[in-house]
Amino acid sequence: SMTGFGSAARTRGALHVAARLRSVNHRNLDLVLRLPEEHRSLEPRLREEIARRLARGRVELRLEIEDRRERPVTIHLNEGWLAALKSAQTKLEGANLDLQPLGFGDILRLPDAVRISSATQEVDDEAVELILDVVRQALVDLSTGRASEGEKLSTVLSSQLQALRQLVDQIVSDQETLRLDQLERLRSRVEELVGDRVSLDAGRLEQEIAYLAERSDVREEIDRLSGHVSHFAETMEQDGAIGKKLDFIAQEMARELSTLGAKCRHSGILERNVEARLICEQIREQVQNIE
Repeated sequence: SMTGFGSAARTRGALHVAARLRSVNHRNLDLVLRLPEEHRSLEPRLREEIARRLARGRVELRLEIEDRRERPVTIHLNEGWLAALKSAQTKLEGANLDLQPLGFGDILRLPDAVRISSATQEVDDEAVELILDVVRQALVDLSTGRASEGEKLSTVLSSQLQALRQLVDQIVSDQETLRLDQLERLRSRVEELVGDRVSLDAGRLEQEIAYLAERSDVREEIDRLSGHVSHFAETMEQDGAIGKKLDFIAQEMARELSTLGAKCRHSGILERNVEARLICEQIREQVQNIE
């Protein structure tokens, strides 16, 4: 399945990393990485790690990094701004105003007076190793969840495939009796039209029956349909990304069923054909969830 969720977190010293992966259906592999800006340089490596394990799906990685390691701090004083402020305070004091001296806390609250910054922490080898390890663990968790969902899908698809097989077998059985039904219906129709005035030419009647049978013969479609059903079941047992292949086989099954319904107008076969096409459409919907 392409649907799943995985997470992992680890702490090493003053460095804490948490990764969350969410995956939903998508035609191809579509990666969305949400990383802290100072760790954007890791994006190519993270994409490579994810693509190594996943083939399809829209996958979102959310990476949270808490780095409590000490960083050099720099305090920038706007000396011109502070000198002007001191000059203004002196003038006010000269006007005999009772002013409290400005403290450092007061200055910090004044815009543009003081700017405090810390040096950007480089993404060192220790941090890179920890981040990659956590992402790999989250991928394992995600893959486990996707595999569990895949088992459920496999059970549903196997049941639908069995129902489709049964309908195909019934269509084959109906096809074997179709010629006799056509013969009887044609004879009854001719007798209804001409009555006893004209004797029936058995040879000509058989030719007409053969012609009608040829036009409505769906043995080739049934053989191809049966082959596609078996191929679908075999493909489900394969490892790796099989979703696109299953979708293609399901399209071929739908095509054969459509041709079968167009060629054969027998009511019993048509009814089963409609049921089979409905099941085939349900199979195609389920296949869209498979990687």
